Amino acid sequence: MILCDTNILIEFYKGNPAIIQTLRAIGSANIAVSVITKAELFYGARDKQELAKIERHLGLCHCYGFSPEHYPARPPYYAGRYKFQKHFFPIIEDLKAQGEEYECAKAIDSLPEVKYWIRNLVRRDHASFWLPLAHNRFYPDFVCELTDGRMLVVEYKGEAYASNDDSAEKRAVGELWAKSSQGRCLFIMAVEQDNQGRDVRQQIQDLV
Repeated sequence: MILCDTNILIEFYKGNPAIIQTLRAIGSANIAVSVITKAELFYGARDKQELAKIERHLGLCHCYGFSPEHYPARPPYYAGRYKFQKHFFPIIEDLKAQGEEYECAKAIDSLPEVKYWIRNLVRRDHASFWLPLAHNRFYPDFVCELTDGRMLVVEYKGEAYASNDDSAEKRAVGELWAKSSQGRCLFIMAVEQDNQGRDVRQQIQDLV
């Protein structure tokens, strides 16, 4: 969990005493809530009727916790010849043995800065890592813990999808989440080759 900076939210909701009272109580109690919660508030809470939604999100939103019991994977499983060394669990859900996401996973696995990583699960309650979109949830492809304790989230996009509206929204909310963490979390939307000529591995390595 990451502590949420409630001062920013208090400023945002300065016209709503009920919400401010709740946020001040959270801050004084030093309750652990994730920076995801902050993104939920900015995107989802726009008027005085949103107090209940805020309190509900404070109870439900979370950052990913690496735990041996935290990966209820379902078939299809990865069955390729390449042996990943840093995936936190012995099985990997829904990763093909070839293709761009596979190459991205290999790049992540090879980085010395990565302690371990997981192929994120989709719509699996608290076993999934997600970020809020305007009308849905965004489940990035990979979640990593770095050797220095920071969290890295990687979304891979093929060239055909890298610049569409869906990708733009996901990039924006991912960057907001990372910015709100005060340097403790990183987000990247990686592509096969960026406009600087960097491959996936170099894009991620330059970020971390």
